[in-house]
Amino acid sequence: MASILYKNDMLARRLAMSVDSARSLSVNHWAEGRTGSISLNVSNLFTEEISEYRSISAEYNIGQTFENMKNNMVFITANHISMAEFVRTPMDCGSIVRILEGGDRYDFIADKPVKITSEFIIHLSAYNKFNKQQNPPSSVVHAYPMKIEFAMRKLNFEVDKFMEIVRDISPDQMWTFKKGLSVVEYGTDTYADDVSTALAERKLVIVPRHGIFSFGLDPIAAVDKIAAVNYFASFML
Repeated sequence: MASILYKNDMLARRLAMSVDSARSLSVNHWAEGRTGSISLNVSNLFTEEISEYRSISAEYNIGQTFENMKNNMVFITANHISMAEFVRTPMDCGSIVRILEGGDRYDFIADKPVKITSEFIIHLSAYNKFNKQQNPPSSVVHAYPMKIEFAMRKLNFEVDKFMEIVRDISPDQMWTFKKGLSVVEYGTDTYADDVSTALAERKLVIVPRHGIFSFGLDPIAAVDKIAAVNYFASFML
């Protein structure tokens, strides 16, 4: 089967941004081993009715309903792949899923079924909230820059202290954090909703011992935000 990227230049360009973003995560060691994930809501890049695209898989239950994601298409990376692997073979290390009409199931439409990242629910939940907004972000990136982790440990994960240092170092850079940062505890019953809610409020989300979640109009913009946090964190080590 020909790749779904064939004759869809806009989709190919957007996925190329994901590859560039993965390359940044890899070379900067912000997704060591098999950590990190990238997703893109690519629904507006399909010229035909989304429901008309041929499924290449069974239907899978999501486990909850995302009302605002019905008939959306999301490219998302596979579970436990390295960002270097994704750079080399992106369509082997990620797939495009279609959220079906009920908002509680999905199937694959390209290029092949994969085991999706374990952060799938967070990505979907964020897009579900973004879709209620004007000019919604279309990309979510999860990474694990160690400088951010250790800097925040020194500050006992107190966001106000981090922001105070950023203001002192470079007040002109505050635009990156204009909505602030949020710290969410990993593994709680409300973990996924807490992360997606903070993202929908346009905050970057730091999860102690589990990295940082960012968002943007494209994955490069999302990684740029991570780079900014990492830059300021380096002054705190």
